[in-house]
Amino acid sequence: MVQKITCKFCASRCGMIIHREEGRIVRVEGDLDHPTSRGWSCARGRASAAKYHRGTGMWKL
Repeated sequence: MVQKITCKFCASRCGMIIHREEGRIVRVEGDLDHPTSRGWSCARGRASAAKYHRGTGMWKL
């Protein structure tokens, strides 16, 4: 499943695309169609899949 979101890890609010398989986030990339970020994403946004706790569906603190 592919889902378009707005990243909230920093003030830039980049457009992101999340790829999921069996409910797990497997890839995060910048959204080329987003009007302000145009595919760009910061390191926080790109690392968001690693911060996501795959077992519970909750974000790690």
